[in-house]
Amino acid sequence: MEELTFLPTTRGHVLWAGIVALLILAGFAAVWPNVNLPLPQITPFLPMFSTAIFATESMTALLLGMQFVIFRRPYLGVLGGAYAFVAIIAIIQLLVFPGVFSPTGWLHAGPQSAIWIWVFWHGGFAFFVLLSSTIKRYFDRRVMESSHTVGFALLSVGIPLACAGLLSFVAINHAEQLPPLLVNNSYRLLASNPSALAVVLINLITFLTVISTSRCRTVLDVWLCVALLAATCDVVMTINAGARYTAGWYMARCLALTSSASVLSMLLWELNRLYRNLSAAHEKLTEYSIRDGLTGIYNRRFFDQRYGAEVERASRSGRPVSILMADVDWFKAFNDTFGHQAGDACLIAVAQALDRDAASAGGFVARYGGEEFAVVLPNTDRDTATAVSERIRGAIAALRIPAPPNDLQGNSRDSGIVTLSIGAATQDHSMDNSHKLLNAADQALYMAKHSGRNRVCFAALRPSPL
Repeated sequence: MEELTFLPTTRGHVLWAGIVALLILAGFAAVWPNVNLPLPQITPFLPMFSTAIFATESMTALLLGMQFVIFRRPYLGVLGGAYAFVAIIAIIQLLVFPGVFSPTGWLHAGPQSAIWIWVFWHGGFAFFVLLSSTIKRYFDRRVMESSHTVGFALLSVGIPLACAGLLSFVAINHAEQLPPLLVNNSYRLLASNPSALAVVLINLITFLTVISTSRCRTVLDVWLCVALLAATCDVVMTINAGARYTAGWYMARCLALTSSASVLSMLLWELNRLYRNLSAAHEKLTEYSIRDGLTGIYNRRFFDQRYGAEVERASRSGRPVSILMADVDWFKAFNDTFGHQAGDACLIAVAQALDRDAASAGGFVARYGGEEFAVVLPNTDRDTATAVSERIRGAIAALRIPAPPNDLQGNSRDSGIVTLSIGAATQDHSMDNSHKLLNAADQALYMAKHSGRNRVCFAALRPSPL
């Protein structure tokens, strides 16, 4: 399986990541002059926002965790833990946010709880991403022992989840011991609090560290940088918005959604691409399994599967089906005289001619074995099958492939070119006689070969008694 998180950067990903980054900066610049502009309070906005954050961060954590379990790279486990941290803490913030589920928020939260959870949220995510980047820097190609994978996975997810729970507990139950950040629905105190500077700095440091250490060599690095750019802009915009439901506050939440969806979008895109490639490879493998390795036409395996189905279909519909058994005349003498490479070239040329004529008649040809070929013609009666057989025989003669002058017994041959003997049979009644039909065509081929070769012999099946 291809490692999605270690794919080298492509021009397409760089182009789209650049477009998204420009849109982030353009949106930030457009709103910045009116960052404090009050806007109407849209009640469903926050639940929708938090639900989207939870869904995207959870899926990202799951996909990164799956990649870690498969490829056992430690930094993937820690990075997945960073997204799991946000998924949990975002839901907790929604529960305690005033005015969503209750005027003061659930879980006995105080007025300062939601904003302090925001501080822990944005500082904690950047911290765990920074930790992941540091692990990747020093253990870039390290693969863990399979026996340690489960334990490390539990730790890499369990520790961030425990931190999310612990920090939320502090913000909910001990908010009075933390510096106040919210006064009369305004959190302008946040801008002058050291915690705001700390959150901005850790986001900026993480962003610059990921760029400098990864140099955007992989697709994950590129989109992680986009996510961190959006997260940094989110933090700066939120701090300067000063109050909830302002233009800056709404824009910051849009930036948070962009940050949350960046890596997930990349992973889903690459999963879809991987699935397409896998499907194409499966189709190609299936095609190889039913194609003859030398001539490129269908092989005996395909014939055995398809032939019975065609005869059964003809029996159900009451329509005729014909089969031609064709054999290259004196092919062993050809091989003995000109060598096996020339023999292979001869078989390829014959197979291609057979394939063209069979396809034009609505049928298919398969290499039955050695120099023998089988042509199945659905919806073809005896007269049409006879005409197709003669056309095929003429097409092989028209190739003008030189033939040995003598047969295996040293007898001179009338023709100086490679020819084909064909035995044909048609089933035109409503009974399933695939083996009988094949045997009849084989017997007709035997007759053609013992009647002087380079000819068509036809054997029709008689209706079986009811």
